[in-house]
Amino acid sequence: MLNFIKKNKFYLIFILIVIVGMYLRFYKIDDYRTFGWDQARDAWKVRDIIKGQIVLIGPRTGVGQFHLGPFWYYLLAPFYYLTSMDPKAANYLNILVNIFNFTVIFIITKKIYDKNAALFVSFIYATNRYLIEINRVPWNVSLVPGVALLIFYAIYKVVYEKKYKWILVLCSLVGLFFHLHFSVVFLPLIIL
Repeated sequence: MLNFIKKNKFYLIFILIVIVGMYLRFYKIDDYRTFGWDQARDAWKVRDIIKGQIVLIGPRTGVGQFHLGPFWYYLLAPFYYLTSMDPKAANYLNILVNIFNFTVIFIITKKIYDKNAALFVSFIYATNRYLIEINRVPWNVSLVPGVALLIFYAIYKVVYEKKYKWILVLCSLVGLFFHLHFSVVFLPLIIL
């Protein structure tokens, strides 16, 4: 047992950091969770999907008539279906999205820097008050940290390691980002 702990101490510390981060985000979530306009809109669109409609337009951004893609609605659909349209369903997806974000942050930081930097960055992500507050809300922006870091990593692979097959991954990730946040309009120029 001690040999296993010594061999995997960084990963065990990371799991502990994730547990702390998830606790800070989701402890008494029913008391702190907001079910605002965005969540109500998402619930109505998911209801339409569950009833058999094909939804091709995602949420409208606060910038004019620019619409995001509907990917978030389709991610929510199985959770709402399994909970019989209970609004808590969005929190179940949000838990998985937060685990995804923690994992991506840890793995990519470890690949570019090292395990110690990955633990440090994961700890900051887990305990930052602003990130805790914003990660409690189940909405399409919840995926932004993980996907943005994957985009950064794809750029890193193309530019610094000259692995041009990552261009396809990069383009796919940017396409996914069109479903998450309006700031994606700047990405093609930044990437070029």
